[in-house]
Parts: sequence; structure tokens; C-alpha cells
Amino acid sequence: MQIHYTDMENADFADVLIDAIEKDYGRSISRIPKFKQEDKYCYTISVIFTDFCLLEAEIYIVAAYPGAAPHVEIHGIYY
Repeated sequence: MQIHYTDMENADFADVLIDAIEKDYGRSISRIPKFKQEDKYCYTISVIFTDFCLLEAEIYIVAAYPGAAPHVEIHGIYY
């Protein structure tokens, strides 16, 4: 999943990220028990949905090429 959101300094970024995850899975998020920064541009996240499905994912902030606007890529597995 890719999220194209260029205003990385805005506090609303977390809301955009949560909305994109909920839209991708099709259910609301119940809890986020783990959200940990691994390095400057990588985070790990665990998300529990209302149907008790679990998403284990890594979130990467990347640019397609130097000088491009950054975007977010979420690589994960639903259990």
C-alpha cells in the first residue's frame, strides 16, 4: 500500500495513515499496541482491527528519486 502525502510535518499525518489502513482492510482499527521507530525512515506497527485480525507491518518513508516528494509505503501481513 502506498500513501501519497507530502506534508510530513503536519500532525494530521497520523489520521491519514490510520484512514488508509482502515480503507485497505475494510474494518475499523480497535487498537495499535505497537508503533516503534526502527530507524530514521522506518517504523514497525501492529494493528488490531474490530474483527480481531492483526496487521504486522513496516512503514517506510521513501522518495521515488532524489528531489521527489516523499511518500509512505506500508509492507505487512494480515493474520
